[in-house]
Formats: sequence, C-alpha cells, structure tokens
Amino acid sequence: MESNLYDVITLGYIFNENIVYPTREEGPVLGGTVSYSSVCLGRLGTKTGIVSNIGIDTPEELIKPFFDSGVDTRGLNKRAGISTTR
Repeated sequence: MESNLYDVITLGYIFNENIVYPTREEGPVLGGTVSYSSVCLGRLGTKTGIVSNIGIDTPEELIKPFFDSGVDTRGLNKRAGISTTR
C-alpha cells in the first residue's frame, strides 16, 4: 500500500440535516463535522479520505460535495438496515 495515499483521513458521523429559519426551511443538506472538514480539506487540495456509515436512505445529491471536492469516498459505507443521522 502506498504510504502517501492520504494526508488526512476523517472519521465520524454524516448528518442529513434540515435547517429551519423563521421564514423558511432548507434541506436536506449535508451536515456533520466530518463532512465539513473533509470537504473543506479536499477543496484546499489536501489528499483526504472519509470513513463513515450512511443508510441507503441517503440521497446521492447529499454526498455530492465529497465527489466535487475530491474526497476519497471508498471508506463511505452505504448500508441497509441503518438510517443516516438526522
């Protein structure tokens, strides 16, 4: 295995969030510190991987920011029988 495959690997929970404002609601949107940090690092050019479990209820557009920012999602396990944290 290549020793310089990643600069950072993030580990944690991915959230499927709805943001409620007094006059409107946004969502679902990608949430969770592991999401924010990995996307930010990826956009800064850091070789980043993510390790997390998500349910099959997670819409593909929710995790699109990982792909758009170059985060390696091989450690993102989409599993039946669990729900993505809301």
